[in-house]
Amino acid sequence: MIRPLADEEIERLLRAEVVGRIGCSAAGRTYVVPVSYVFQGGALYAHSRDGLKIQLMRQNPEVSFEVDHVEDLANWRSAICWGAYEELSGTDAQYGLRVLREALRRRLPRNVEHGQHPAEESAGAAPVVFRINVREMSGREERLAWDLLPPAARIATGTESTQHAAAADGWLSHPRARQLADLAQVLQVDDIWEAADRLAEGRPPDEVERSLTYQGTDPDMSHRLVGFMLELRDLPSARRTATLSE
Repeated sequence: MIRPLADEEIERLLRAEVVGRIGCSAAGRTYVVPVSYVFQGGALYAHSRDGLKIQLMRQNPEVSFEVDHVEDLANWRSAICWGAYEELSGTDAQYGLRVLREALRRRLPRNVEHGQHPAEESAGAAPVVFRINVREMSGREERLAWDLLPPAARIATGTESTQHAAAADGWLSHPRARQLADLAQVLQVDDIWEAADRLAEGRPPDEVERSLTYQGTDPDMSHRLVGFMLELRDLPSARRTATLSE
């Protein structure tokens, strides 16, 4: 399920990450490049050697900035910001460089062979320190609807196994349940009712299909499983209770 992020969620994402992508454009040329950064006080601080992105941003200070956090293809957050490039000097540049270095040392505590942190500049020209003053933000998040999925099948032992078997035997007395159980080896049969109840709450069936497919079930099989669950969902509660008690 994809949903928009609130401003405070976007800011939390910006504070959590250390690498984002600047989009800049000038003189008919567009350039997107990753940079290390820190978000503080409504601005994105970064530094760079004097190169193409600096030249383009000097010509056109209106830029965009994108950052994301990807756990997998069904669980991710992404945000984009729009703002103005501002080159810093003097005490402002010193401040920007200090907060950037402190943030990177804290989040990426590693030194390279010559003893410097990767965020440090090697000998040569001083870095260009700048900030992007953010005016507008937008973000999205996708989360797999895990709560719609019954737990994966597991082998229990001892008393737990006996209790589970009794519950499963009761459930399997339903005329369609054994067919469903045979098809759905990835599912724990005595939890199918719970999944049907979730569907009864109005959650879209295609979400359940996507969840099953994401866990490795064949897409056609996912569709069939959800069809069976919808049949179970539509059974009156009294019939469910009677079936489970048989």
